[in-house]
Amino acid sequence: MQSKILLVVLDGLTDRGRKTPLSAARHPNLDKLAKEGISGQFFSIDRGVKPGSDTAHLSIFGYDPKKYYEGRGVYEDLGAGIELQHGDVCFRANAATVDDKWNIIDRRAGRDNYRLGELFELINLMKLNDVFDTTNGKKFDDVEVIARHTTEHRGVIVFRGKHLSKNITNTDPHTLTEVQKSHALDNTEEAHRTASIVNYFSKKVYELFNKSPANQDRIKKGKKPANMLLLRGAGMYEETVSFKQKYGLSAACIAGGALYKGVARDIGMNIVEVPGLMRLCGLIWQEKQKQQ
Repeated sequence: MQSKILLVVLDGLTDRGRKTPLSAARHPNLDKLAKEGISGQFFSIDRGVKPGSDTAHLSIFGYDPKKYYEGRGVYEDLGAGIELQHGDVCFRANAATVDDKWNIIDRRAGRDNYRLGELFELINLMKLNDVFDTTNGKKFDDVEVIARHTTEHRGVIVFRGKHLSKNITNTDPHTLTEVQKSHALDNTEEAHRTASIVNYFSKKVYELFNKSPANQDRIKKGKKPANMLLLRGAGMYEETVSFKQKYGLSAACIAGGALYKGVARDIGMNIVEVPGLMRLCGLIWQEKQKQQ
């Protein structure tokens, strides 16, 4: 009989010293797993290196991030269920609220997902020559854009076409006050071209979202308009050697967040979808708050 391995990863569970939420909580199921299984601590990257969830999981599965890491956008997009192709440039996206000068009013559009799915779908319905016109004398109508809303204010964007690069800066300003222009991080034609495409895309999204009935409805209901997409975490998709090829083992993954499912999909794991998993986690948290 073949043995099976159950690997439980509690991402972000560690805390500062003294009485942490984990040490204060009752967790009989985790106790049983720890007692009957194997547990321990290790440095997923190296001593003193604080990894992101993407690089940490790659390392846990035995994939050196220095060799296999493709960029956060790739894993988020795969986790959202998009079938990527070699050379796709992928981003994470925030729906945001900006004024007419593109100053940030709310980087997350109130964290309200009301009709955001319709706004993301508008991008998929655009004609290519409506999205990418002529900029600096160059046409971008050979590039396809794919958009998908995921959770709350979040979504993913894919640019598909030839002569693209992931070596560009974000449009997400983080702590700055206005939407950023994307710039090339190297002097290649591909990087300059991709940055120009992203900047033109931002312009068209602002125009399209502002006049959308979905946004007008948001405003009528007292919600913040979602009239901009902030892009970050550029990555380029390349095929990765599968977990089966690497270890001779078949693997499946159950996870809530798109990032974790994306890393698993990237290395060929089967994703087992559990309907309502993230909603269940949210409901449990809300119930715990009521008990305080």
